[in-house]
Amino acid sequence: MLTFVHPWLLALLVPLAAAAWWRLAVESRARSRALTYSSLAAVMPFARDVTVLSRALGALSFVAAALLIAALAAPRALIPWPLHDAAAILCIDTSGSMGADDFTPTRSAAARSAARRFIDALPDGTRLGIVAFSSTAQVVLAPTDDRVEQRSALERIPDPNGATAIGSALVTAASLLPHRGHRAIVLLTDGENNRPPDPETVAQRIGRGGIAIDTVGIGLENTTAVIPGTNELAGLDVSGLRAIASAGHGSYVQATDAGQLATAFAHLARTITWDKRRVSLENACVVAALSLLILGALGRTALMLG
Repeated sequence: MLTFVHPWLLALLVPLAAAAWWRLAVESRARSRALTYSSLAAVMPFARDVTVLSRALGALSFVAAALLIAALAAPRALIPWPLHDAAAILCIDTSGSMGADDFTPTRSAAARSAARRFIDALPDGTRLGIVAFSSTAQVVLAPTDDRVEQRSALERIPDPNGATAIGSALVTAASLLPHRGHRAIVLLTDGENNRPPDPETVAQRIGRGGIAIDTVGIGLENTTAVIPGTNELAGLDVSGLRAIASAGHGSYVQATDAGQLATAFAHLARTITWDKRRVSLENACVVAALSLLILGALGRTALMLG
């Protein structure tokens, strides 16, 4: 996104554009008069080449002037910037519903695969921890930047079983993160919270502490998939997950198959580990303008000598 500290100075581009148009019109009339008194067959190819080069050199001057005006307006741009010291916690649901086979081969296996994509997309130096939760939450991996440890921890995620304690997972995840710096929690779940504490209340407290919470819902709100070993549908609390993400100043994403889940996780890995920095572009505009002016001067000198 490009902004200007003094945008009103860009109004100077209007008379500059008028001057460029006037010069083009004058040069066109002068060229027509010159060709009237010349042998067209002899001079036309040479005149055409010179005219094109002359116009191009003249255009460089106007572009350089436009860049100098832009520099006076103090342009600013938001530039994506990789964060090599970010810390994130993956909260992965391991409740009984994660054994449902509407994802190939199961929701649990698809979650592991997506988590692997998440790790692969992280910049070097990013510290990652993993929390698994069902009826309670447990730390599978304390935050580390060791990629080998991060990948091997995925094999220690428990098999699906039990209830869904989202609030406990968020509390545990927040306790593992440092008190400052770029911090994020990514919550993956396919069910409704059915254990205290209330996840939205917890998310509000965590969000106020500067920790972002992104939520990923797996499955469908009105699903036909059942929790293995029961007749209970493995539904999804979309409104609850949206509320958690909103309280944590994050985003909500829903995945209805393994491919969408893997893509969502890879995108989140890039999102939470990149920041946007406001960069001043005045110097770049001035350097570009001076370069064009020098190039134009060299071109006109070559044209005169030729």
